[in-house]
Amino acid sequence: MADYNRDPKLLDKPTKSRGRPAYALSTSHQETVRSYIRSANKNGEYITLSNIRDFLKEASENSANEDFLHISTLARTLNRWGFEFGKGTRSQHLKEKDHVIAARQRYLRKKRENRLKGNKIDTYQPEVYLDESYVNKNHSNDFIWYSGEDGPWVQKPTGKGERLIIVNAITKAGWVPGAKLIFKSTRKTGDYHGQMNSDLFKKWLV
Repeated sequence: MADYNRDPKLLDKPTKSRGRPAYALSTSHQETVRSYIRSANKNGEYITLSNIRDFLKEASENSANEDFLHISTLARTLNRWGFEFGKGTRSQHLKEKDHVIAARQRYLRKKRENRLKGNKIDTYQPEVYLDESYVNKNHSNDFIWYSGEDGPWVQKPTGKGERLIIVNAITKAGWVPGAKLIFKSTRKTGDYHGQMNSDLFKKWLV
């Protein structure tokens, strides 16, 4: 009543909203933004806050306003909606060289042709699969059960130790006799594939 006595036109004025102010960007845009980001990720497109703001600006009724949405406001909104800004994943499965693709096709054709001759003992060639791997001298599981009061008692050696390279071959009948090769790595390339060079492979194959 005191406010009315001071201003009789108070009843005609809209009431002031109380509590936390509404967000600058309505949640009604959340699913639209989600679909836009997912579609761009699927197509391998680079997405930035500017791209998303332009997309929302076109879809919003306030598109004529140049200050439609600030970049910082949009970033906070995306975080609130569960989006993250991080490093993307690079994919190389569609970037093989032509000669690699052609070699694989030749291999598969010869393999299929050989298997079709399986009933003819004189022409069928046994298939031999070979591979290489490695194991470190101090290789062990890092996780053990122990009492929380005592702490872990197992004393593991520091470092991974020497690296051993393992090469072997196998057929449908089992491991090829005498094909196993184990030797100590002498090169620190970071990748065990670099230990098997052409000279060593030819010597092992013969």
